[in-house]
Amino acid sequence: MGVVNNLRKIEVQTHFTRFFTLLRVVLLVECLIIVAGCGKSPYGDRKGTPLETANRANAPVSTVTREGSSSAADSATQATTDAGGQQGSLYPGVVSKGIDHAAPRPHCPVNREVRNPPEGSAEWVVADILNAALEPDGDSAFERFYGHFMAQHERGWVRQQYWPRAREHVRKYIVSENPLVYRICRELTPEPGQLKLFLRSYDEKKSDPPITLRQTAGVWRIEFYTP
Repeated sequence: MGVVNNLRKIEVQTHFTRFFTLLRVVLLVECLIIVAGCGKSPYGDRKGTPLETANRANAPVSTVTREGSSSAADSATQATTDAGGQQGSLYPGVVSKGIDHAAPRPHCPVNREVRNPPEGSAEWVVADILNAALEPDGDSAFERFYGHFMAQHERGWVRQQYWPRAREHVRKYIVSENPLVYRICRELTPEPGQLKLFLRSYDEKKSDPPITLRQTAGVWRIEFYTP
């Protein structure tokens, strides 16, 4: 009886040994498969599938970085050349021979010229602060400029933060000084009585600055300003 029990124990141990040996072999094979396939793709080195490679080859590359944006359209526009074969500016028509202010460009779908706007209109307010910024620096020019801001804008802050930069950048946004002419790239109405205008910038390195105006008691005043 003892011999039979011993034989059964040996048989059970043999089955367990075979089972765990087989399990180790299976796990080892799986590990080898994982290691061999790690970092590989069906297309060899990870350079992408044929579709990915084709898409990258055909995709335009943006080489222009503007303040706040960079696009393939800007890159294509940069390649504009004049008759002499020199590389043009970021904007179509802006070449070494002069500026075509009316020429369309990316991100400026409206491109509306503002010339002699009706007094009291939102466009007139923008024109007047541009005119003020063109004047020689002084109290009268600043008061003309500051007079168009809503009461929430503290006078000292506007004089220190907005006024110097407005005078520095004003000529980047105008077509002519006398009469003053500028262009609007986009115009939005976020809510009734509010108007957001994006002025066209003729500086390649500066985006189109937004000016938000609000009409209160029939008077348009500047609520948010970007010099």
